[in-house]
Amino acid sequence: MFLEVICVRPLSDNMAADSYSTGGLKKRCLDNIPTEEHTKQSTLIKAGRNFLTFSSSCGAAGLFLAQHWSGDTTLFTPISTPTSIRVTSFDQITFPFVAGEKYCIGNLNGQYVNSLSGRVIHMWKFTGEFGDDLHIVKSLLCLDEQLYSELCTALSEF
Repeated sequence: MFLEVICVRPLSDNMAADSYSTGGLKKRCLDNIPTEEHTKQSTLIKAGRNFLTFSSSCGAAGLFLAQHWSGDTTLFTPISTPTSIRVTSFDQITFPFVAGEKYCIGNLNGQYVNSLSGRVIHMWKFTGEFGDDLHIVKSLLCLDEQLYSELCTALSEF
């Protein structure tokens, strides 16, 4: 398994205090993220100050979203309306790669349609009474390698 991590908030021994602070510098671990230079601006993904915005045609291009992670039963649905994700609200973003891994794809109504291979990006937050439990709160699934590369490039700007 190959895993890449972006630490969006500063890490320290006292994670409870850091999880509620809004200041401080960002720490990034971006060694293995694709850095392919794109000569044209993507029409599907726009990176703003704190947000990534996805156009309504992202679902047709092979980008899917899961609002929570429950292992093998996570259902990814296509992005069919303009959607914004506040990237700076997450504590970590990971890019796990498992060759041959299949993910459950649903339709717009949330019904299972098929299982397909792709690349997933997990967005994590610390929760719990002391801010010490790390959970996946959103996941993006890219079926297209070019779209995945564009998304990684956009995420590296945060």
